[in-house]
Amino acid sequence: MVIKTNGYRRHENKQWVHNQIMRYKKRLGFGANTAPIILMTGFTSQKQLKGLYTLSHAFVLPTRGKG
Repeated sequence: MVIKTNGYRRHENKQWVHNQIMRYKKRLGFGANTAPIILMTGFTSQKQLKGLYTLSHAFVLPTRGKG
């Protein structure tokens, strides 16, 4: 799984997001033998995004809040 995020607040950096995911996996009872998670933070060029979208099987755009 590839997660592309910039975070929403100043403290929500790559390490913070990674820790949140690991805590969530632990709470759900998932161990180390799950699919790898690749975090992409910061700037991503149009060429990199095109490659990512092209190689993807699904695209999910979650939002916080309505609208």
